[in-house]
Amino acid sequence: MTFDNDQEYLNELIHLKNDSMGLFEIRLLNGDITCIDPYFDGRAILQRSYHFIMARHGLYIDKLIETNNEYVIAEIVRCGYAQEHYEEWADDSKYEIQEALLEKGLYVDMLSQSKNDDIRFEVAKRYPDRTLNYLKSLDDDKQRHFGFQLLMSQTKPN
Repeated sequence: MTFDNDQEYLNELIHLKNDSMGLFEIRLLNGDITCIDPYFDGRAILQRSYHFIMARHGLYIDKLIETNNEYVIAEIVRCGYAQEHYEEWADDSKYEIQEALLEKGLYVDMLSQSKNDDIRFEVAKRYPDRTLNYLKSLDDDKQRHFGFQLLMSQTKPN
């Protein structure tokens, strides 16, 4: 790091300590932040809040993905960014990310085969035509329990 980079980092640390989230967002959108590193190095107590703001505006997406925070990545999906990763995330990802993909109606076939029981349940709940296959994959006790829940939650069960 050079002196200029060090100074930019320190200046941004001062902003991080003193500025509100609203001011951060304004500065971010205006391009006034010349060093983003303090928002990624763990110094920020509310680091995830900064990341959500960046995700909403489609900024620093690659750095946000590198954090591997499922809530931030889910926000990236909800906002429609990083679509080149969606299939990979649908196949093997955490609940929040898969839920965000399901909310958008993406990769439903893959999500119906998810390793996560809750995602498979959500697919069956949102897509009544998939309910029967989901229930067939369960043992008898779970079929009764989840079958009742699904049928009660669907307005037009299949």
